[in-house]
Amino acid sequence: MPGSFIGRGAIRRLWPADREAFAAHLLRLDGDSRRKRFQGFVSNSFLQGYAERSIKTLTVFYGYFDAGTLRAVAELHLIHPSWPAQAEAAFSVEASYQEHGIGTELFKRIIDAARNRSVSDVTFHCLTSNSAMRGLCKKFGGKIVFDQDEAVGTIPSSMPTPMSLMREAISGSVGIAKAMLDEELRLIKAAG
Repeated sequence: MPGSFIGRGAIRRLWPADREAFAAHLLRLDGDSRRKRFQGFVSNSFLQGYAERSIKTLTVFYGYFDAGTLRAVAELHLIHPSWPAQAEAAFSVEASYQEHGIGTELFKRIIDAARNRSVSDVTFHCLTSNSAMRGLCKKFGGKIVFDQDEAVGTIPSSMPTPMSLMREAISGSVGIAKAMLDEELRLIKAAG
């Protein structure tokens, strides 16, 4: 894709050690991107608190890093973890990184993560004006229901496959190695 950031950046799973990077990403979101992600105005203190409490066991996060800086995040929140599981997805992409295919790549990771956790349907909520999220929902075979200013998307999931399990395992292994390297580089910069 011409002008794509995908080739120069990396997508990996986020871990609790990434909380500061996640908070910094959320704080860099402009007003429109914040409204798209949280469906309304949110303060900096809300975003910092959200980052602090959100990276937890029942949530899967993937992030897009460009030059070591987190620029986009996809979240899969398991809201009913028993079988069949239910989950809600959320996405945030910094303004200058939107419309470059990053959301699509993150969506693929979330769909695999949902499939591998026996999630029957992935839902998400967005403003009706969020055409990017509505487009991604349709791209991945989902349906959208409109309720005043809100759109609720539902994407059916299927059973895990050997390929979906392998993709997530490889992505997870690479992600752990990259996270460790990022932390080591951060410590070196802080010491120097």
